[in-house]
Amino acid sequence: CGGGICPTALGHVRDGACPGRAVDVSPGAAGYLTFGAASDANILNSYASADPLAVVARLGVGAAVLCEFPLLERPFRTTLVEMLKLPPAAAARPAVVCSSVAALCGVAALGIDLDTISALGGATGGSLLIYVAPALMALRSFPRGETDGIPKIGQTPAGAVVMAMPKPPPAQPPPPRGVAESAALVALAVTGLAAGLVGTAEALR
Repeated sequence: CGGGICPTALGHVRDGACPGRAVDVSPGAAGYLTFGAASDANILNSYASADPLAVVARLGVGAAVLCEFPLLERPFRTTLVEMLKLPPAAAARPAVVCSSVAALCGVAALGIDLDTISALGGATGGSLLIYVAPALMALRSFPRGETDGIPKIGQTPAGAVVMAMPKPPPAQPPPPRGVAESAALVALAVTGLAAGLVGTAEALR
């Protein structure tokens, strides 16, 4: 957002979200076209262990998981400290850090089944962060009256959430947005909600 002027939200969707979804879908689609109904939930498990490309892919996944751990552990630790009403500085104490890391590693080493919880978190949190929240934030950035082309948006649950979100004053007025872009953002939020519901249903099956 150089100089306070951001590209349009529809441009964000076009340039970021759509290519990202294509990258997400392509490996799964290629795997399903290869193995059909015999595809494993983790598509890499469907490939032979001696397949050199599958070995490279597994190494990449392992590296991603290894590097992801500190990005997930620290928010878990700081949030837990906040929930326990402890001083924020407690999260950085060596004893707290070691206890948090040891607990998480212990759960992993014991093989405790958290697949359902993980799937629920991905279905709800993923849909919220990728689809729903960006669309609602973009809609909330509209100056009053620019979304009048979509009737009764304030009377929908999504509209109520939009109106309840805080709206900080922008550095510069956002560029005008038309009805088509407003409709696209509402459709994006609705798509995210639908994807979250489908993912939740699948996680609980």
